[in-house]
Amino acid sequence: MRSGNPALQESTFLDLGSGRVVTGGDTGTMTINGTVNKTGLLLLLVAGMVFGLLWGQLGEMRIPVFCYMLVIIAMAWVAAGAWHASLTAGSAAALVGALMFLFSDSMLALDRFRRPFPHATAWIMSSYFAAQFLIAASLAG
Repeated sequence: MRSGNPALQESTFLDLGSGRVVTGGDTGTMTINGTVNKTGLLLLLVAGMVFGLLWGQLGEMRIPVFCYMLVIIAMAWVAAGAWHASLTAGSAAALVGALMFLFSDSMLALDRFRRPFPHATAWIMSSYFAAQFLIAASLAG
């Protein structure tokens, strides 16, 4: 089994009981696909919690906000998959940028639809610009 991560050796994937290289399958070991799927579930859980906090105040904006949240979650999930597949600096920058964008938009939604909080503009805009920078920088790598 090969990995783009220089810290992982061939022996990292050995089954200590049998001495054979673990290949996934029905052994219950973590695979890249399983990790990416778990990441997607975690992102959906976070989005669901934020959406739950916003539910009572959204009114007729429920469907547009829900659709927008799905798009942002999909962006972060694809970035996580790209990072898991390549482990490059560019894909890491894209993932962190996507997560910062998710954070920025969540703070914006909570500030606008739930209740304003201190220094909201600073939190929202700093995380937004950091996200945009990281996403753009990911293209250079």
